[in-house]
Amino acid sequence: MGHEAGPALVADRRILRLITEGVERNSLRRHFRTVRAPGPNVQIGVDSFGAVISEPATGLTVSALQRMDNLLDEIVLADQVGLDVFGIGEHHRSEFVDSAPPVILGAAATRTKNIRLTSAVTVLSAADPVRIFQEFATLDLISHGRAEIVAG
Repeated sequence: MGHEAGPALVADRRILRLITEGVERNSLRRHFRTVRAPGPNVQIGVDSFGAVISEPATGLTVSALQRMDNLLDEIVLADQVGLDVFGIGEHHRSEFVDSAPPVILGAAATRTKNIRLTSAVTVLSAADPVRIFQEFATLDLISHGRAEIVAG
């Protein structure tokens, strides 16, 4: 029995193909709107969890330092190709380098110009909400108003 892809999956595949082909943001939005509901507020972005995983082809695992450098390069590239937002998750395990999203986003803010920088999810019950507010308020200053927070 065949399995037909839904609109979201088709959109994701189209977007990934277009990004890898170096298509401009306006073109991405035009293709995105052909699949999803049209509207001027469509935003395209990436979330990352900063996982340190083995390369499938070689089986090699990069160091945490190299993964962090790669993650920052990915954010810069997302800004250069015109994506709207880049989000960083938060994990507190050895196989992830994203235990401090505001710090990573602060580093990215100094290397990017337009992309909005956000937490993928900030768990308020696991930290002091006032401190989180202060960290993101500072990030917002560093990024010239491009910081956002997703709270959960």
